Amino acid sequence: MAGYTLKPSDFDTIRKANGFYTRNEIQRYNKFCRFGFLDPYNTLLNTREYLFFTKPDLHLFNDSSGSAINYQIKNNPFFIESLNLYKDAYKSLCITLKGNKSPFINILSNMVNSSLNCLMILVIL
Repeated sequence: MAGYTLKPSDFDTIRKANGFYTRNEIQRYNKFCRFGFLDPYNTLLNTREYLFFTKPDLHLFNDSSGSAINYQIKNNPFFIESLNLYKDAYKSLCITLKGNKSPFINILSNMVNSSLNCLMILVIL
């Protein structure tokens, strides 16, 4: 634009339009930001993201060894077939079973391949 001089307010408009905000403008706890925002003041560089899925305690088995299916679902064909096919997956949904005492569902935690913003602990209900 010939003959146009940028004013300080123009720089602010351009900065905000591109997702850059000052410390005072970032209201992390009071506003939702639909598309996210860049926060150069709290950025971590050279980090690795981890995502942990915690185990729920579903009552799928009658005993703590995982050998007897719960009586409420033992006659349901869906549960019978899926238990035969995916016994380890069923066991990962019951934290009270003996064996792997990790509070995390390893198969889900190990398969994450997306980029995360921070360490997140998710509870699957």
